[in-house]
Amino acid sequence: MQDTKKILLYHGSDHMIHTPKYLGGKDDNDYGNGFYTTEYEQHAKSWAALNGDPAHSIVNQYELELEV
Repeated sequence: MQDTKKILLYHGSDHMIHTPKYLGGKDDNDYGNGFYTTEYEQHAKSWAALNGDPAHSIVNQYELELEV
């Protein structure tokens, strides 16, 4: 039997993203096309505010199951 561990990941944006899509990001991102997440909610808030109107910043939260 495999054990699983759940972690929370955050993505800052100017809109809600219910289901992230592989290679659905922007080509001009610092590290190329991708969907960037962080384990730190505050980092996602900061990123969302930098890339849009801070009053309309959204932090999307995802739960990821890892096999350990």
